[in-house]
Amino acid sequence: MTGPAADSPAARRSPGRPPTQVTKGDVLAAAARLFDERGYAQTTMQDIAASLKVAKPTLYSLAGNKVQLLEAIFDTIIEGADRILAEAEAAQDVSLALRLFIRESLMHGARNRAMMNVFLSHASHLPAASQSAHEAWSREAYHRLKRTIERSHADGGVDPMIVAFAITSFINQLPQWFSERGALSLEAVADNFAALIENGALLADE
Repeated sequence: MTGPAADSPAARRSPGRPPTQVTKGDVLAAAARLFDERGYAQTTMQDIAASLKVAKPTLYSLAGNKVQLLEAIFDTIIEGADRILAEAEAAQDVSLALRLFIRESLMHGARNRAMMNVFLSHASHLPAASQSAHEAWSREAYHRLKRTIERSHADGGVDPMIVAFAITSFINQLPQWFSERGALSLEAVADNFAALIENGALLADE
């Protein structure tokens, strides 16, 4: 039996997984990992295609160009954060709203470690319009968290802006140091930090 003709589509296709087995989610995860490890400028579309064992045309058809990949990574983090904020804002039990936000945000960041790292360190590579939109979203998200803190702890003695800063700083830094091999699970870290906030380490009355 002879193989495919030299100029046939089968012969021209790069070896590896069939394109139908690669999803946009796979592409975003691979791009985020490489951007995080090598830097955005140092990563090419060919690098991403090679990591997925697909041809570059398949990559472009699934996720667009490199800038679009970066924007999609930012959108993934923002969409998750918006969902978590909305759930906290809608919580009927105000005493649980902040705990819900802290736990789910820590889980979201840690489970999307590479994307979170890219989100925090690669905004300068976004087009100007996307940078402006990202900055506006960040300001609004911060104020939404502040309002959730005020609703959950109306009698707290510490400025809610300070508490919001402490919470967001912890969430942003967690992907840098958390290890699955550590003594505490991700869930335990999230619950312990939420308890620290709720039990008065930051919200104690003056």
